[in-house]
Amino acid sequence: MGLSKQSQTQLIGLLDKTNLEEVISFSTQITNKLQSLELLEKIVLSEIEKHIDLYQEVSKTIFRNSWLMGEEYSNSIPMPPQQYIIDILENLFATYIPVKANRKTNIVEGCKTSVKKLTSQITYNERRLDYGKKEISAIVILAPSIQVSQYETSCIDSFLYALGNNNGYSKEKIVFKIYFIASRLDDFARQRINKAVSERFVYPNMNPDSDGIRAYLMDWASLIEHNRDKLSCAAEALKMKRIDVETTFLQEYPDLFERKNTAQLRIVK
Repeated sequence: MGLSKQSQTQLIGLLDKTNLEEVISFSTQITNKLQSLELLEKIVLSEIEKHIDLYQEVSKTIFRNSWLMGEEYSNSIPMPPQQYIIDILENLFATYIPVKANRKTNIVEGCKTSVKKLTSQITYNERRLDYGKKEISAIVILAPSIQVSQYETSCIDSFLYALGNNNGYSKEKIVFKIYFIASRLDDFARQRINKAVSERFVYPNMNPDSDGIRAYLMDWASLIEHNRDKLSCAAEALKMKRIDVETTFLQEYPDLFERKNTAQLRIVK
């Protein structure tokens, strides 16, 4: 803005007193997350048949964007679980979760042949908690042609019950978060989700001996809408931060903006 050295020094001092750097970082994070959310929506909802290859890798996409599930992994680096945990989860998945739509399952109407060929998948991560505990996060993504109904919820119940009664891991040192995601949930499946708790999508675990297992059931549309709402709230907070920065500049440096009436604060991306 063609400032003198003295004015430059004053301006730098003012920048140090405001949270402009935080605003820029926050804005970038929100933009990146919105772009990821829009791409995910195309892959799993509106344009599945155009993104067959990407859908086959969608479980990896979820873990690369762990914020979608509320998992920021801010305090520890996610790592693959030990092989015996992988074996337990893979065996339960193969035993209880339908790989594709069949005569027992409900099929989502209008599925194209290429979509019906896509199978269910499971992926997992481990992170260390305090006091020597580990948290295993597993995501079970049902085949996109399956609509979760009473039969599928019974499969989920069996999966969770068997995991809680498995003696192959330490109940004192390992806790599980299991996410089940589907294209559609029917009314029966929706009423199984616990709406009495503040946390979204909580699925009841009817095994009294498995306090260390937290389960969630959701469809893609609800998961995307939930995250879009959270990002909208974050964007409102960003707007307030921007106003705070601009107000500070105007209050503490009015002469600068009076002389330079075309000067504006911009976040350059």
